[in-house]
Amino acid sequence: MEKRQDINMVELQGVVGTVRMGEIGNGRYVRFSLATNHAYMTEDGTPVIETTWHKCLAFEDKCGCSLDGIVKGAAVHLHGRLRCYRYVDINNTGRSEVEIVVNTLETL
Repeated sequence: MEKRQDINMVELQGVVGTVRMGEIGNGRYVRFSLATNHAYMTEDGTPVIETTWHKCLAFEDKCGCSLDGIVKGAAVHLHGRLRCYRYVDINNTGRSEVEIVVNTLETL
């Protein structure tokens, strides 16, 4: 029987939006939003820029860089993996979220 290799990889380059720093144990982490743009033309020639916002989580000791450069408006390039989770909000409504757990992070 052949062993199956699963793949869960994401590569993004974009601009940082909101930023929330935190500490866990002796290390720091940052949760941030990242905007990526996709530009295209409609059939009638109208230019469209489609912006997608991504939720990202980076741990300073795992991503190989200082988190000090992760500020609103910074351009970054990252590699990571998708993580899906569920929770119940304050209105007792079930929610699902997808975030990128960052493996490598570089400010541009």
